[in-house]
Amino acid sequence: MMKIKTLILCLSASIIFTACHRNDFCISGSIVGGFSAGQTIYFEHIGLKSTEILDSVKLGSKGTFKFYQSRPEYPDLFQIRLNNSKFVFPIDSTERIFIVANGSNLMSPQLIEGSGNAVVISKLRESVVRLQTEFDNKNVEQFKEQVQKHRHLADSVIMSNTHSIVAYYAIFQRVGEYYVYNPYVKSDRVYCAAVATGFKAYMPLNKRSQVLESWVLSALQDEKRQNN
Repeated sequence: MMKIKTLILCLSASIIFTACHRNDFCISGSIVGGFSAGQTIYFEHIGLKSTEILDSVKLGSKGTFKFYQSRPEYPDLFQIRLNNSKFVFPIDSTERIFIVANGSNLMSPQLIEGSGNAVVISKLRESVVRLQTEFDNKNVEQFKEQVQKHRHLADSVIMSNTHSIVAYYAIFQRVGEYYVYNPYVKSDRVYCAAVATGFKAYMPLNKRSQVLESWVLSALQDEKRQNN
């Protein structure tokens, strides 16, 4: 039975991929459970200051969807959203991403194909959710332990490719109103500065690069003022 289900999913992915435009990137998939026919799923761009709806579609009884968009000038972040459940994914070029997920938990799809970076972001998000849970419950010891686990994952992601949009995403993750990485903390600044340097070197005109650089320089200037 599992082999038949896997074959059906693969065939579905193949059909949807073929329908995507060659010069665009594409996010498609199947929602299995956790939704009702007629619900709207949204395709959104995650900008510097806001999230913009690019497209939307009403789900049929089979829960399939497909969105495509012109490839961005620079690597960027997007998401699909069903109610308050979101699947965040990065785009570098003309990826063909296919997911199978429950509508109530898009963050952790049962299947992600076409983007290893999307898999990494999903893991980073899951880790921060666990971190947020311990923070909300005021479980100090468990929170400290989860911080170490998250940083072990995120540190390696960042330093493996400092100019990756995934490294950028990791730097700006939050727990409540607090950034997991803070350039005003010396031990964190190493990672923030590494990503800022990587982005400036490879994408100097990217607005995300400029925000990163400004953030780190502001922290350095603040430290200098305090020392003086």
